[in-house]
Amino acid sequence: MWLLPAHGESDPSIAGAPRRITEPVRAWAACHDIVWSQDGNRLALNIVELSTDGNYIRSLYVVRSATGELKRISLDLNLPALSLHHPRLSLSPDGNLLAYSNTTSQEDSAHLSIYMVPTSGGTPRQLTQQATAEPSFSPDGKRVAYLGLVGDKEWRPTSLRGREIWIVPVFGGTPALLYKLPGPGRIHGQKWSADGKTIGFLLNHDNRGDPCDEMMLLPVNDEGHPSASPTVIKLPQTTWHKLAGWSPDNRIALVINSPEVTALYSVPASGGKAVQLTAKWATMPSWTPDGKRIYFMGTHQNRQEESASIEYVPAEGGEVTRIPVRGPHPITPTYPGGELSISPDGKKILFSGRFYSVDDLLHMFIIPIEGGEVTEIATGIKWSFYPRWAPDGKSFAFLGIRELEGGKRLNDIYTMSASGGKAQKLTSDSDQVSYGPVAWAPDGKHIAYYSEDDKLKLVPAEGGPSRVLVDGLKGYISDSGLSWSPDGRELAYITHEKIFRLNLESGKSEEVPTGLPDAHLMQMAWSPDRKTIAFSALQGGDPELWLMEDFLPLRQARR
Repeated sequence: MWLLPAHGESDPSIAGAPRRITEPVRAWAACHDIVWSQDGNRLALNIVELSTDGNYIRSLYVVRSATGELKRISLDLNLPALSLHHPRLSLSPDGNLLAYSNTTSQEDSAHLSIYMVPTSGGTPRQLTQQATAEPSFSPDGKRVAYLGLVGDKEWRPTSLRGREIWIVPVFGGTPALLYKLPGPGRIHGQKWSADGKTIGFLLNHDNRGDPCDEMMLLPVNDEGHPSASPTVIKLPQTTWHKLAGWSPDNRIALVINSPEVTALYSVPASGGKAVQLTAKWATMPSWTPDGKRIYFMGTHQNRQEESASIEYVPAEGGEVTRIPVRGPHPITPTYPGGELSISPDGKKILFSGRFYSVDDLLHMFIIPIEGGEVTEIATGIKWSFYPRWAPDGKSFAFLGIRELEGGKRLNDIYTMSASGGKAQKLTSDSDQVSYGPVAWAPDGKHIAYYSEDDKLKLVPAEGGPSRVLVDGLKGYISDSGLSWSPDGRELAYITHEKIFRLNLESGKSEEVPTGLPDAHLMQMAWSPDRKTIAFSALQGGDPELWLMEDFLPLRQARR
């Protein structure tokens, strides 16, 4: 655990230097798992740690902020390792009581209740009935606000989500309903004002996702009921986090990610300043053989019931067009791993995908380049990803996953005739094939792939021992890129968030500068004329701490 000043010495809008207050712990935690006591002397955190028997378990700790001394609260937590509502904690103002969620069953949220336990140790006391979570002590320590978990028939009928806020006296009394969401959506992360007269919380009114896009400030009286009309504030960006704090001088802190953009770019193969080709989400680029179009998986047009999200843009940029994709059910390409591979004759697109909202099985599809009816190819492999046409267009390669006893999975590279038949496995366990793209060399003799031991390797297309091309790779392999130059002399790959060109003859790699130093670079494709590399890049999405102020005078003025 680290602490840092929210306002640094250089500028109030820049955080100060962090200092570590605890030793490393073999555990997983997110920022919403940490809470302060009001006096600032103690923190509580809810973590998932690795037990001595190799299992992950949920544990609660209290930390002295001055010394970093860790104290584990001995409790019988019947919780799954990861859950949306389970991590939320609250410390009483003096730090002597800890409120937390626990359950009598791991099956669903209906069995969650809130308990309290002394931080010095002792027997927990159940504070609320079931289907409740996310406790929050009032500043005077006499009340706790919490979520009521209620079903939302327009979302998932069998699941519960936070849709009510209740207040209950800590030392006995009847809970009072403060607020109930009137329509679809959810409530999240309530926080008391320093004077205990207002509760702020985040909410959304959308059943398509859980990020919140609004904040509500609701005045509350001593009985736990609203004392005035609420104020609703639209957030500049959606957030998954709860409110980070409410200071005595009435500033609310919240964590919001900067705007995230995943777009298609092109850059000279020798490097330079990348040009953005699309305005919205675009991944898995693939050039047509004439070099005039780049196909990709995108979101520039609204999804139609019969259409997958396969789009194309002119190579120099311009209007985006979505092709119609028709099948027995709506289809969506898999991401990552769906790949979009255009046949050497430029007439067909090969990709891996699913029947949308029908099943979770992987299917291999071929569709005409301008769209139309899909043809499914049965590979005989349950999990088939990253298809890539052979240079002669008669077969294709793909990555398949084998499921072994005990739940272990292994990746292999297969080849298969485009007209169907039995898939042929090229690799063995010793090749350590990673879950990532494969690339068929232009001469049809070899297939390049990433390996689990951080290497770029080459395997003969007819089978045989693989050889190492590059060692010491780093990055996310699953959405990485791999593409041959049309003459087969070079191989482009991604490592350390940079594009490199490997010269097969010299064995040396050269970076391809893109002018996007902070971007996450993803799938790529070399143009047929060898002059340009198209790739996807993600920028933004970084968490930022925001402070909101001057909202209370505005609310009072409205009254």
